[in-house]
Amino acid sequence: MKKLQVSLPHHFDFDQCLFFLDRGYDECLYQLTDRSVHRAIDFKGELIPFSMNELKGELIIEVADAVTRPAQEYVRSFIIEWFDLERDLNPFYTLLSERPSLKHLAKQYSGLRLIGIPNLFEALCWSVIGQQINLTFAYKLKRRLVEAYGESINYNG
Repeated sequence: MKKLQVSLPHHFDFDQCLFFLDRGYDECLYQLTDRSVHRAIDFKGELIPFSMNELKGELIIEVADAVTRPAQEYVRSFIIEWFDLERDLNPFYTLLSERPSLKHLAKQYSGLRLIGIPNLFEALCWSVIGQQINLTFAYKLKRRLVEAYGESINYNG
């Protein structure tokens, strides 16, 4: 396995992000185990599986040895965009600290990033199903769309 690293910004808490990602619904585009996220993304028609976790202020990304340098950089860029790592959150925290009614949120959710949907297929799915009545049904519908029209890869079981 090859290991890639992404330095983390000051306002980042991997556990807060994991809590957001693991809301107990039927997520089908990534899996969480222990403190790791496992996902596969498309790079020029090939699914590239990766795992990531956090260690000492860095995200550690693992990809198979056969993954090319351009594909590695694509995975790295995807993660930076997915976890919104280039955004400076200092103005946001300053604004929260100036409002007594919101001050507690800065402490309660410190380090949570705006986890995005950088994949067009997933974004289109959510734009349709996100309007549903409840999240349980929305996730079931998402799974059906992904299974019917998406791609899959079996990697390490």
